[in-house]
Amino acid sequence: MKDITKNKKMNLLLRSWLLALPFIIMGCTKIDNSTGSASLTIVNGINGNSTVLTNFQPLGPKGTFESPLQYYSKANRIGYGTSWKSGSYVRQVSLSLFAYPDTTTIRWQGGFSLQNGGIYTLFLGGDTTSIDTLLSMDQIPYYPVSDSVSGMRVVNLIGGSQPVAINLANTTANPDFSNLGYRQVSGFKQYDASSTGPGTYSFEIRDQTSDSVLATFDWSYTIFKNNTFVIIGSEKLAGSQPIQVVVINNF
Repeated sequence: MKDITKNKKMNLLLRSWLLALPFIIMGCTKIDNSTGSASLTIVNGINGNSTVLTNFQPLGPKGTFESPLQYYSKANRIGYGTSWKSGSYVRQVSLSLFAYPDTTTIRWQGGFSLQNGGIYTLFLGGDTTSIDTLLSMDQIPYYPVSDSVSGMRVVNLIGGSQPVAINLANTTANPDFSNLGYRQVSGFKQYDASSTGPGTYSFEIRDQTSDSVLATFDWSYTIFKNNTFVIIGSEKLAGSQPIQVVVINNF
């Protein structure tokens, strides 16, 4: 009788353990809950005043598009000195850039991988005969309300340029950004944005070697927020364009 009772208890314990096993395994398993598409901003700094149309349809095995592209309804037009932003891309992305209005000409095509939830910027430089690209995964700083600051960074897309330095106007001794070569992205730098701050900062872009001023720009900041300043144009290449700055809100 005692053996029968003992066996029943053993069976009951075994059954309870088997029922609990799936929950034990789930508790010990790391679950990847990462979701969300990546954000992608494209900046057009292609020397030659070139407007491009984007095509995100993947290419087929023969290098042709899997389905015809109707530009008037699907393409995003990005003019020179402007940017375009979307937040609907996940993992592997195919991109082709077409000339405008001659949409039979492909300026550039390629692909890249985006992480879920990542923030990316694709910078377009060079000229219409040879487009340079720079894909940046952006780490945007966060500023708590206890810090009355704003942030900015600088990207050098000046065609054929030497490294540049950026300083506050009339303060050349200690540049805010220095030795920034072509297709280089600086880190974010904090500036005072308190109630006693200036409201607007004025900057000079200088040739690092000659110290000559290439261009100037103003930054009217927003407290707790960040901006990217993309320097485009060229003074040395054929068909050159004046140097100017494209401002991106990294809000």
